[in-house]
Amino acid sequence: MLKVAVLGKGMVGKSSLTYKFINCNTPKDHDPTIEDKYSTSTIIDGTNYEVEILDTAGQDDYQSLMNYWINFGQAFVLVYAINDKESFDCLEDKRDKILKMKRDEISPIVIIGNKCDLESQRVVKYEDAVALSKRWGCSIFETSVIVILFNFL
Repeated sequence: MLKVAVLGKGMVGKSSLTYKFINCNTPKDHDPTIEDKYSTSTIIDGTNYEVEILDTAGQDDYQSLMNYWINFGQAFVLVYAINDKESFDCLEDKRDKILKMKRDEISPIVIIGNKCDLESQRVVKYEDAVALSKRWGCSIFETSVIVILFNFL
């Protein structure tokens, strides 16, 4: 089983993205997450994988759980909102903690820029996010649960 931890500041859409991946739709109501685990299977390059996803809290009150979340994860999705510069700036700290705790383990990281439906409110330049992903040697994607939902319908 592949264990994936979804990390990021509060209100960037971690839970909505996770829920959309697991259930192919978005939640009607949502309370701030402390921690939720989901299991699913997915096919990647023709191979079936069992995946356990840990959706984490982004609020400062729960950052004491960060070590547990990092220990849980074998791979990490770091999420920021394109309309929240602070959410982008805090990714570096989260990655540093992952590298410190995982040391020699290979822990793939993917950066997700969420809320791209709010382009008119963008404060994080896509070029800056791409530069960060190149520096880290990881992939970056921009998305929006709203855009995914409309494409699904």
